[in-house]
Amino acid sequence: AGKLYDKIGMKKLFVAGALCLLLSNIGMIFTTMETSIWIAAALNTVRCIAIGCLLMPLVTWGIDGIDDSLTAHGTALLTSLRTTAGAAGSAIFVGIMATSAARFTAELGDGAQIRGVDTAFAAMSLGSAVLFAVSVFCVKEKKNTGIYCGIDRVSCNGSDRNIICTVNIVQKTER
Repeated sequence: AGKLYDKIGMKKLFVAGALCLLLSNIGMIFTTMETSIWIAAALNTVRCIAIGCLLMPLVTWGIDGIDDSLTAHGTALLTSLRTTAGAAGSAIFVGIMATSAARFTAELGDGAQIRGVDTAFAAMSLGSAVLFAVSVFCVKEKKNTGIYCGIDRVSCNGSDRNIICTVNIVQKTER
C-alpha cells in the first residue's frame, strides 16, 4: 500500500480501498451454508487487502497533518483510538449477529446463525457505504508538497593518506 500511496495518491487509494471493502462486505451478505469455502476465503481476502489499502495511507495522511513536534503524541493517540475502535466494532457487530440470530431462531432453526452473520455484514456494508461516500465526496487530493533535500555544509579534514569528509544534508518539507 505504501508504494501505491506514493504512485497514485491518497484519494485514489482511499476510494479503491473503500469500494473493495464495500463490495466484499456485500458479497459476504449473500453467503450461505452451501457457499464454497473458496468464495468466502476470496471475499475475506479482498476485505483484508481493502483494509490494508485503507489503514496505512489514512494513518500516514493523518499524521502528516499534524506538526512534527506532535508526531509521537499523534501516533500514540492514533494507536489507542484504533485499538479502542477495533474492540468496540467487534463488540457491536457480534452483538448485531447474536441479536439477529436469536430473533430468527424460531423461524430458521440452525439457519439462524448464518442469518445473524449476514445481518452483521449488512451493517458493515452500511458503514462501508458511508466510508465510500466520504472517500468520494469529502477527501480532496492533496497537492504534492515535495521534500527538498540539500547539502548544508561539507567539511574535510586529514592528511595525504586519510581524508575524512562530513556532509550535512538538510531535509525540508514545504507545507
